[in-house]
Amino acid sequence: MQPLIRIRALRHTYVFDAGVPIAALDGIDLDLHHGEFVGIVGPNGSGKSTLAQHLNGLLMPTSGEVWVSGMLTAEPRDRWRIRQQVGMVFQNPDSQLVASTVEEDVAFGLENLGVPPAEIRARVDAALDAVGLAGYATRPPYLLSGGQKQLVAIAGVLAMQPACIVFDEPTSMLDPSGRERVLDTIKMLNTEHETTTILITQSMEEAALAGRLLVMHRGRIVADGPPTRIFAEPARLRSLGLDLPPVVEIAHRLVGWGVPLPPDLQTVDDMARVLCTLSS
Repeated sequence: MQPLIRIRALRHTYVFDAGVPIAALDGIDLDLHHGEFVGIVGPNGSGKSTLAQHLNGLLMPTSGEVWVSGMLTAEPRDRWRIRQQVGMVFQNPDSQLVASTVEEDVAFGLENLGVPPAEIRARVDAALDAVGLAGYATRPPYLLSGGQKQLVAIAGVLAMQPACIVFDEPTSMLDPSGRERVLDTIKMLNTEHETTTILITQSMEEAALAGRLLVMHRGRIVADGPPTRIFAEPARLRSLGLDLPPVVEIAHRLVGWGVPLPPDLQTVDDMARVLCTLSS
């Protein structure tokens, strides 16, 4: 099967006021497949967000190519269809909320597409139900918590029925409870709706939720594989300015002290379950 997104030799250079070019992406080759859950991590300035904005044509390559469902992002006539295929959810939910009620906000993109009213109603209801906000349709967004606002933003993208959703640090402005709700929703969209999911994050704990993890450094992808394999090289991660997730760090230390733990522990629940088994 052809990849959903195919990137070849992608380079992106920013030129700021001083006129000095800065390479944000330096030769990216990447295939992203239908139904994948891919995490992208890296230190500040590694190119994560720049890469994200190339996935649906918000940015154009300085050189190289990005293909989405067989369509080239550099082709102007295909760009609108590409953005229907690949939705974006950003850090600040307030920047994506534009209407006076939740349901109007979720319907906004559909109305711009000219979707019939009956179908808009069905899609809005289904999207709000999917993110756990079925009873919030008539509420003003400004009365919602940060986590709820982000769920509304996700519902607005979900209603467009994209093949892929890119989440660019969607929990960075949320409290712990809001963060948990948003992450649970992201996992659900991937497992139950089979939506291709790209999660860009500064949190290695969040990155551990993905089935595939990309590590970026200075505009390049320097590691690509399952999180367990990436986390098996803590020294390399630290050399890139990254740490292990806390649970993985604890597991490494326990193994070093002779505790027989499996190599794929990545969550608190997994750790608690294994330690309870060992102590019984």
